[in-house]
Amino acid sequence: MGCFGLRKAVKFHALCLLLMLIAAGAAGQEPFSVKTKDGRVLSLNTKTVKNAPHIPLPDLSRFLEQAIGYKTDWDETFGVLKITNGAENFSLFLDKAVILHNTQIMHGTQSVLNESGEILIPLSSFQMLAEIWGEFAIQGAAVATPPPPQSTPAPAPASTSAAATSPSTKPPSGGVMRVIIDPATEPFKSKRIGNEKTKPIAREEWTLSLARRLKASLEQEGGFEAVLTTAEGEKPTIEEKIKRINNSLSAALVALRLEESEFESLGGIEVVVASSALDMTADKSRAERGLSAGAAAVYIPRQSESQNLAAALVEELERATGSRTGPVMPSPAYLLKRVSIPAVIISCGYVSNPSDNINLAKDSYQESIVRAITDALKKFKNLKK
Repeated sequence: MGCFGLRKAVKFHALCLLLMLIAAGAAGQEPFSVKTKDGRVLSLNTKTVKNAPHIPLPDLSRFLEQAIGYKTDWDETFGVLKITNGAENFSLFLDKAVILHNTQIMHGTQSVLNESGEILIPLSSFQMLAEIWGEFAIQGAAVATPPPPQSTPAPAPASTSAAATSPSTKPPSGGVMRVIIDPATEPFKSKRIGNEKTKPIAREEWTLSLARRLKASLEQEGGFEAVLTTAEGEKPTIEEKIKRINNSLSAALVALRLEESEFESLGGIEVVVASSALDMTADKSRAERGLSAGAAAVYIPRQSESQNLAAALVEELERATGSRTGPVMPSPAYLLKRVSIPAVIISCGYVSNPSDNINLAKDSYQESIVRAITDALKKFKNLKK
């Protein structure tokens, strides 16, 4: 073959390769159009990754700014995409199928991806946001079926008492504050409350009994509705509890706990709120890959409101029980950093402390704790008006 023929062959093969690359790119790029309220039709490209359509971040950023004036900011350090417009804030997370709308957590089906440095946003997440914004209509074959809400109902109750305490998913009536109460259900090591004269009971039984008394006190007070995360005989996992709490449409969470220590001198009541300390269990996958902690590890849901509730609780518990209480204790507690409402944990005492153990067994002391929590929630409700 002569030099001229060789050049023709090289050009032919190069052209074939280019056509193959264009065809391959076209197969992965699926454009669709979006019609805005003012009649404009804008287009977006998607890339099929892991059998699902995704929108490249630069395309999404240009579209949101042109269509509805939203700004996007990708935080590489924490792996979070922030979409903002005035007071409206949305956050999408790397490797986490959730969307944070202001302080409300919405569960999706897919997470943001980082494919060799290219940030890709699931089309399903874009559709969820589009429904909230209501500013445009998605058109074209690339539109996926909207994912079903990930609000898994609580397990079917085994008894009528379980059914009675299943958190409601209907909004409370006007002027009524719904509070969800979480008694401890995890097994304890050794100590029981009281002695043979005071009919000792296991600590999980004690917190469930106190939760019921608190529920009755709040509903008798008026202006409150109370639900429990747990019914008698139930042993829900912490993840099941979190789902029930986040689906309950409650205004606050009060978790009731008891403590024990190898040091008998340690005692008193403690009120705990979520802290800004890193919760590495929130982003274990990122830590294992040598990456910095993601936004979920430092996220503090409804921090100021939780602090207000905790401060009211410390004041009322000290006044009603005479037990040393406070200051408010911050902690990166797993439960507190995964619920989307104002939340506190009340450690009602230490069963390893002789004085606490005696007090906790007294009906009058339990009633003073219930009264104090009720009064604190009344203060908290007035602050929210």
